[in-house]
Amino acid sequence: MSSVVKDPTAPGCCIQKLIDCNAGDPCKNYFCDASGCQSNDKCISNDLCVIPSCGANGCIFTSTVCDPPNGCYLGNCDSATGKCVFVDGCDDNDLCTVDSCVNGACENVAIDCDDGDACTLNSCVNGDCSSTALDCDDGIECTLDSCDSTSGCANIPDSTICNSPDPCVIKSCDKTQGCIDTPVTCPGTGSFCLLSSCIAYEGCANQSYVCNSQNRTCVFTECVEEEDETKRCRTTDLVCVPVLDTAVIVAATASAISAAVIAGIIVGIILFGGVTTGATLAYLRRYGDDSVAHVGNNPLFVSSGLSGTNPIAKV
Repeated sequence: MSSVVKDPTAPGCCIQKLIDCNAGDPCKNYFCDASGCQSNDKCISNDLCVIPSCGANGCIFTSTVCDPPNGCYLGNCDSATGKCVFVDGCDDNDLCTVDSCVNGACENVAIDCDDGDACTLNSCVNGDCSSTALDCDDGIECTLDSCDSTSGCANIPDSTICNSPDPCVIKSCDKTQGCIDTPVTCPGTGSFCLLSSCIAYEGCANQSYVCNSQNRTCVFTECVEEEDETKRCRTTDLVCVPVLDTAVIVAATASAISAAVIAGIIVGIILFGGVTTGATLAYLRRYGDDSVAHVGNNPLFVSSGLSGTNPIAKV
């Protein structure tokens, strides 16, 4: 709306000027109609749970707070009446729980679906209990899997499932690893020179201990029972001596032979090949008492006709 006033820039003339109805209240709406300036309240709420008020800077809208009496309730304000309404706050919308209020606090206890059978898995779905059989398979091929309604799953190792065709391998069942191999330990022989070992797919067997020598031509190595395990091999040096043919040796005097033995010339004898006429090379081995042993064809061997042994050699 406007009014007619004098024009200050042109005396004697009139102009129209809008009327300013604003009275400066931040909580009111101002307007002008045919009746003049009008106003109404800005701070109006259609929700009775919202309380309007006017502050220095304009309208203030305060919501009604509905404090429940305890933790078992939820408080809400009714917009139509402006009054607080309290409802059960313990309902968790889960059909598999029993909801209750205990001493001002909610309790939501799961429905007990236990059927008393240790071999079933029990669960609740939409308020209904269900049971499924328990899987007792432990994935180990040599265990016997079973279930007892009282104690539950049992996985018993059964070594008979782990049969081995090799008598040198004992197969047994481990409840966490399955079939495992254990080498067979053969019983000892009680002898340093007789060893017991297990031969694959055959079994335990006794074998003579072999004393290997790097120089088999010039030394003689044998296993002795009276020594300890670290000294079981005894080595004796061999000495090479010229040997006459058989006729000369048989004709030799006992004193000459004894002198040769004492001198250490004859220490043991191993002939390579037969004795021929003329000088022949022989290997002799001497015992601690200087007696002579023969191995193979001993050219010094002369039958006594009685015992069949060499009278000058230790057998």
